Amino acid sequence: MSKIAFDIALLLPEEIMDLAISANKSVTDPRCVYRLNKTDVLPHITLVQGVLDEARFPEVAALLNDTAQTTLPLTLKITGLDSRVQDDGYPAIGFSIESDKKVLQLHETLMKQTEAILTSDATEEMFFDSPIRPGSVAWVQNYRAKHSHRSYHPHITISVGGVTNMDVQFPVSFTASRLALCHLGNGNSCRKIFAEFTLTGTK
Repeated sequence: MSKIAFDIALLLPEEIMDLAISANKSVTDPRCVYRLNKTDVLPHITLVQGVLDEARFPEVAALLNDTAQTTLPLTLKITGLDSRVQDDGYPAIGFSIESDKKVLQLHETLMKQTEAILTSDATEEMFFDSPIRPGSVAWVQNYRAKHSHRSYHPHITISVGGVTNMDVQFPVSFTASRLALCHLGNGNSCRKIFAEFTLTGTK
């Protein structure tokens, strides 16, 4: 069985997808590595990243299904622009999400549930796209060590490379109820949905 670089992520409601896509369109820097859309470069909030053997897809899907049934939809808030430098020195910009207790708890729960399943041995061939920036591979390799737990900062990436010229009035509140397992692409984008579940909190 082959391995893939994957993202467990919250997908966004229509109005927030529209906001992220518009902000991405305002980036004119030629270094921008992708253009967000609603089909195969999806705006999202990462919860977990890693490497998954395809043979274990059903196991992870069952975990996500159970988590979705025990988790209510999350009321989240975009508080401003988030600017950071990736592991290879490449700039990235996004919408910063308030570190609400519930989204942090969901991150911690999923990190714990997948600890014995996911690995960090990402290579370019495991991604949806080709070629892949070294920084995209390094982000997955270092996710558990550098970007999770106390280092976890929820955000919606607008662009890897360049800055947005869009004027947004913050804060922006929204409700997220879509939990998905996605194939990662260049810039750690969500390129393909393998499985999706709705947060209901009914179990």
